[in-house]
Amino acid sequence: INDYLLLGAPKPDVIILDYLTIMMPNNPENVDMKRDYAKLKQIAEEVRALAMDLDIPIITALQSNRNAASKEKISKEDIADSYAVMHVLDCVLTLNQSEAEKQMGKMRLYASKVRDFDDQYTVMTDVDYKNLRISE
Repeated sequence: INDYLLLGAPKPDVIILDYLTIMMPNNPENVDMKRDYAKLKQIAEEVRALAMDLDIPIITALQSNRNAASKEKISKEDIADSYAVMHVLDCVLTLNQSEAEKQMGKMRLYASKVRDFDDQYTVMTDVDYKNLRISE
């Protein structure tokens, strides 16, 4: 990113990672790679540090666990893999949709965790599948 900026390119507004849980830490020899908790916590901390250094939000996706498939509202407790990531993330938003909402082009955005701000609220959104847009 710094090389990109040195070439005179504009600073990105946001970085999107696809996705955090399949990344490797910068120094895997310093992390017990057999323990998902330690590995994923290290990766999340490195990504958060990069976001803070660059002053750019970084967005990534995480999968929910099997139990979440039957829930109406997915929360941070429903994250798959390691819960260690939840301790590092500043904001956790979940996308929730029933079959009826899908047919109507609606989706619920749930703010499960927002650091230093109110959380645990839902925003009803419109979904434009043709253009891949979600709007309030």
